[in-house]
Amino acid sequence: MNFREFWYNKINKNRGRRLMKKVRFIFLALLFFLARPEGALASDGTWQGKQYLKADGSQAANEWVFDAHYQSWFYIKEDANYAENEWLKQGDDYFYLKSGGYMAKSEWVEDKGAFYYLDQNGKMKRNAWVGTSYVGATGAKVIEDWVFDSQYDAWFYIKADGQHAEKEWLQIKGKDYYFKSGGYLLTSQWIEQAYVNATGAKVQQGWLFDKQYQSWFYIKENGNHADKEWIFENGHYYYLKSGGYMAANEWIWDKESWFYLKSDGKMADKEWLYDAKSQAWYYFKSGGYMAKNETVDGYQLGSDGKWLGEKATNENAAYYQVVPVTANVYNADGEKLSYISQGSVVWLDKDRKSDDKRLAITISGLSGYMKTEDLQALDASKDFIPYYESDGHRFYHYVAQNASIPVASHLSDMEVGKKYYSADGLHFDGFNLENPFLFKDLTEATNYSAEDLDKVFSLLNIDNSLLENKGATFKEAEEHYHINALYLLAHSALESDWGRSKIAKDKNNFFGITAYDTTPYLSAKTFDDVDKGILGATKWIKENYIDRGRTFLGNKGSGMNVEYASDPYWGEKIASVMMKINEKLGGKD
Repeated sequence: MNFREFWYNKINKNRGRRLMKKVRFIFLALLFFLARPEGALASDGTWQGKQYLKADGSQAANEWVFDAHYQSWFYIKEDANYAENEWLKQGDDYFYLKSGGYMAKSEWVEDKGAFYYLDQNGKMKRNAWVGTSYVGATGAKVIEDWVFDSQYDAWFYIKADGQHAEKEWLQIKGKDYYFKSGGYLLTSQWIEQAYVNATGAKVQQGWLFDKQYQSWFYIKENGNHADKEWIFENGHYYYLKSGGYMAANEWIWDKESWFYLKSDGKMADKEWLYDAKSQAWYYFKSGGYMAKNETVDGYQLGSDGKWLGEKATNENAAYYQVVPVTANVYNADGEKLSYISQGSVVWLDKDRKSDDKRLAITISGLSGYMKTEDLQALDASKDFIPYYESDGHRFYHYVAQNASIPVASHLSDMEVGKKYYSADGLHFDGFNLENPFLFKDLTEATNYSAEDLDKVFSLLNIDNSLLENKGATFKEAEEHYHINALYLLAHSALESDWGRSKIAKDKNNFFGITAYDTTPYLSAKTFDDVDKGILGATKWIKENYIDRGRTFLGNKGSGMNVEYASDPYWGEKIASVMMKINEKLGGKD
């Protein structure tokens, strides 16, 4: 390269540098100009104040405009000005245009004291979570209110700060609720020693039955379950074991004495009790203390508390009481005829021979033999014996003290106020009794309609029943299975306290299906709903009783009562309910 070429190149290089400086200056000036909100050049158009001229020179109106410089959408209204500080509805979606016309996105917007969230596309979110906050149907952030999320099938609570409760107890309208990690409301479960019910509310003081553990628990005033302690409730003592489980049908050692908790959890107190496991009688003094090494009511008790007598029978006694929860009645050959519930009173049948191992008895039309170990002799002068009595209008069967069943209308042969005794409930001194429903053929349809059966509940002032307004279901059962609907209603009424018992409410079991005497709640069959509880039970009754020839209620001698229930007067009781309903509905049956 010669000297001339050298200087030529140097001069041109300096010119290039000066040119680049000019370009850079112009570019920076343009950027400054574009940064101005007014008169800025858009990506494909030009802003003129609040109006927008598109690249072809036409004025934008009723349309969206995206400005690449501001990286934002704007909406040009019908008057050609951009929308600002206002909502825009398009289809089912809402958008918000902020001051300067910028479309809100991925942010919260406050409007009239409420907060709304616009997603990354600028659309207002509704019925959705935004972090730990929730926006409802209107899009507004939920504050101090419940939210049910169907996706998670759970309830949540949004606090005053707009965040859901989480890993904490929260008192809402006087009730305590617990929300686990993620904000989910806990229901029907234990949280340490506290329990939340199906609504999520902490259970207050009182009894609680847990289906999972099949046990009763007692919730104390502080909200925790009783644990290894005694509870006095409604005049009775109960013992809650370790873990809170209620003691039942078991012995408890406490305070240097034995105590016994019966099947209902009540402590035995000032009473005799037969323990089937040890096959012995015991007496429990005031306060529940087991008596030992002493004489009670003339009976000697040993150091272990057992009554020292060989058997509970008395050769001179005419009446005996059933000791176990249920006891069988056998024929002369030892074959089982039926079974009788605890506390039932049987008559000694002096026309047949008894011995040391079994007694000849009769009860509710049934004659047979029972084991001596299953019976306790009664003193007719002191102990209650079931009897019948008329008040001049009705004939009543007194099955227990202060507890009677109306079984028939008054007959002219009945003396008012006189006590009548009968081994079968049919034959009496001076007259025979015919209950119109006790031996009625249950395969015959009732004369009452579904509407008639629905009236029963108001006529008898029965409230809060799951069976109310189920007349159509009872009639459907009658039509399909050919079993009298009036009987079905009366049967369900007796077994479930008119659809209000715990087994009815928890298991939709209104007929005592498989509710065995020893474990009625645990063993009772569960049905999916009320209708299935009625129809399913009717099917079960048909297959197990009607189809086997037991087509009437009867007594322990014949009919359904032989095998359906251990209560010897079960048939009488249902027949009584049928009679009562029939009278209320006009006597059509």
